[in-house]
Amino acid sequence: MLVSQAFTKSLQKSSQSVSIMLGISRRSLSHLIKRLGLKIYRPRLLHELLEDEPDRRLQFCEVVLNDERQGSGIVDKFTWSDEVHFKFSGAINRHNCVYYSTKNTHITIEGQLNQTGITVWVSFSCKGVLGPIFFSIQLLHTTCILTC
Repeated sequence: MLVSQAFTKSLQKSSQSVSIMLGISRRSLSHLIKRLGLKIYRPRLLHELLEDEPDRRLQFCEVVLNDERQGSGIVDKFTWSDEVHFKFSGAINRHNCVYYSTKNTHITIEGQLNQTGITVWVSFSCKGVLGPIFFSIQLLHTTCILTC
């Protein structure tokens, strides 16, 4: 009963903090979570799609496939990139954020986007790797919505 109440009062509590709060081992807590039917849910960052976006994506795929069939080697001209953000505020990375519930509660969390921090960017192509490159992020007054 105490385990269920601990997660109900604060859905964002980690299993480690609950095990310390209740004075039980993490393994025992894991067994109790399973018995109570609690499942882990992770928030997802949602971006609104424009109305014509699916059509533009399909059109891009068709152009690339047609060019590749004609032997243009267009795929070899692509550069793939990604970045990761480190926040000075200590904001939690959403990949490490979980919720325990018996069903998906579809929780919505609004928070600041682009908080002050460092962004690390890297790209690669058929010619090799470019980066890592470090960028400083300044605080912008925008919000994002996390939902699970």
